[in-house]
Amino acid sequence: MKPAAGLPVISAADQAISIVPLARALAGTAGSSDREWILWAYSVVASGLIDVPTLIAMWHEIVAYDEVLAAYLASPIQVPERTVLVSGSGKETFKTFNVSTAAAILAVAAGARVVKGVSASVSATSGSADILACLGVSVLTSPAAITEAMSRLGLAFIPYAAFCPRYAARYDGRFRALSPMSFVMPAATLAVSADGFIHGLAHPGVAASAAAIAAARPDLVAGQVVTTLVSAGERVDEIVGRGSASVASVFRGAVTVSEMTFPRPGARWRSAVGHRSSHWANARAVADSLSPGGHPDARDLVEWNATAILAISAPEMRPDQARHDIRRARESGAAIRLLRRLASASGE
Repeated sequence: MKPAAGLPVISAADQAISIVPLARALAGTAGSSDREWILWAYSVVASGLIDVPTLIAMWHEIVAYDEVLAAYLASPIQVPERTVLVSGSGKETFKTFNVSTAAAILAVAAGARVVKGVSASVSATSGSADILACLGVSVLTSPAAITEAMSRLGLAFIPYAAFCPRYAARYDGRFRALSPMSFVMPAATLAVSADGFIHGLAHPGVAASAAAIAAARPDLVAGQVVTTLVSAGERVDEIVGRGSASVASVFRGAVTVSEMTFPRPGARWRSAVGHRSSHWANARAVADSLSPGGHPDARDLVEWNATAILAISAPEMRPDQARHDIRRARESGAAIRLLRRLASASGE
């Protein structure tokens, strides 16, 4: 298997974990090797042995398999400078109300530019695509439409599968828990000419994930992979302002990890930020978190994540200034006006 042009080369000797089950699954037909692939994926994650060579070897295999993805990587969709890719692994053990969707909108209202990957629900009641449908916001169907959407709105929502249709047809619907593909694919497959990325990962291996994304996409100058252990046995792919957060930051391929400790989550906080039981209820929670008078715990959660996006988009900005601009965008009504504009643009 020959790596796609521009991808880092990983030799067989450097590969710590065999990816033969993945290769067999991609080479076979649906169902013929799914069980081996799924068991392999879950065992790799459960073992805690995920490393960068394995993740990059896996990435090579998938890019070689999906010619559409390889073509987009060779010629990325053009977007404005300082665009940030926003993605997440999902499959958390504590479910929030689709915070990354709200955070992307709030960050753009504060001046960031964002391309966000979306999907329908896999491990929760509502996925980002489900929420956007309830809010009346269109999801793009073709990567070719991203450039124009970014020039008009500074924000584009697009399914990951639009960049990798052949791989998505094999992967989608097969994994109910975190897989090794969750460490790299969501961020790396968004093949646009962005400057940075934010990837949420419901796993402590943020350093390996960040290094692998940086190796797969060396064009992304800066980025972060974030996770939070809310409490024992409860992990999310966001910074939530509770529990213990880990952030792996990347700049030109170099990775550093920082830790943040927050108060323990209480029952009131859990009720305010928890995933609702319907698409409409989750959509209302997103809209409320963007409004000037939203619930304090929900809006604080969204502001944490929007600030991280804005900081990647504008690296010269001090952290306190980024947080100030994010809060001002919400309190001034700019965020909720942008949400309405997105819904209005969907009807044009």
